[in-house]
Amino acid sequence: MGATSLLGAVLAGQTGEIACWLSAADSVVALLMDGNGAIRWGNPAAARLFAPVADLRAGSIYDHVTASGADCLRQRITDGSGPARFLLNLTMDGANPITVEACLLRCDEGVALLGGLEQRDAQRLPSELYAMNNELAALTRELARTNAQLKRAQRQLEQVARTDGLTGVLNRRALDEVLALEIARAERQPQVLTIVMCDIDHFKRLNDRYGHQTGDQLLALMGGLCGEVLRPYDAVGRYGGDEFVVVLPGSDCADGISIAERLRSGFESAPLGSAAEPHTLSLGVASWTSGERPENFVARADQALYCAKLAGRNRVEVQPKCAGRPTFGADNAG
Repeated sequence: MGATSLLGAVLAGQTGEIACWLSAADSVVALLMDGNGAIRWGNPAAARLFAPVADLRAGSIYDHVTASGADCLRQRITDGSGPARFLLNLTMDGANPITVEACLLRCDEGVALLGGLEQRDAQRLPSELYAMNNELAALTRELARTNAQLKRAQRQLEQVARTDGLTGVLNRRALDEVLALEIARAERQPQVLTIVMCDIDHFKRLNDRYGHQTGDQLLALMGGLCGEVLRPYDAVGRYGGDEFVVVLPGSDCADGISIAERLRSGFESAPLGSAAEPHTLSLGVASWTSGERPENFVARADQALYCAKLAGRNRVEVQPKCAGRPTFGADNAG
């Protein structure tokens, strides 16, 4: 037995109950019309869709059908042509049309039209729009939170890409970028600019004697000390190995010497439990000269650092005082 036959058998003899349900239904439209489309009766769903019950019987179905659908509906009512189920577009007093899935049933009293709303009921639309607006607002807030998380993650990735993992200071690439920017700013304004090159004395010997853990502690100690001594707008980066470069915008040579001395004394007095012998810094200070190439600027600070090493280490020297920097051998490296 097909689905249609099965449903017919189930509903056989139940027309009274179905009629009672349709009479009170507020979700399935039921209209009784004469052959000309004049409305003789409508249930609550029809009254809610078209007009109050008092006005419903005074109208015609064609008063509520779009022009494009009126001729088709008139032909269906007149001769019963076309499929039993069809779509009917209703005008709704000039508002956006509402589509009803409908069928026509012929009876002794006229023509009955049964329809189910394919689109949302106009009376439910404000509440549904309100709910949709709330959902959209929630999605917008969630999107904003996600974007904020992505931005934080991006900043963290950028920070990792620019930071030396052991010491927490800038890596060499980021240091070169900062130094180039500060030189450009000093040239443009103009303003003074000083750098300090720092090197841990006898680092290789301490690292070999006490182990790499001690060497890492010395490097981390240097990074932490710079964070305590330097100003917020200063910068420090690991230049390579145990060498660091401190960039001091707006500082002249005297300021650079003062900060270098604070770094030297702070490093010497900082406790380091794993190494029994003293740990010290040698530092070279150089101030920028207008038009100077960055590599020459750094080379002059490096030359001053060499002079500090040559003069006995654990000291601060300014500008080149020595003819040229030789390559340190294995015995006196660092």
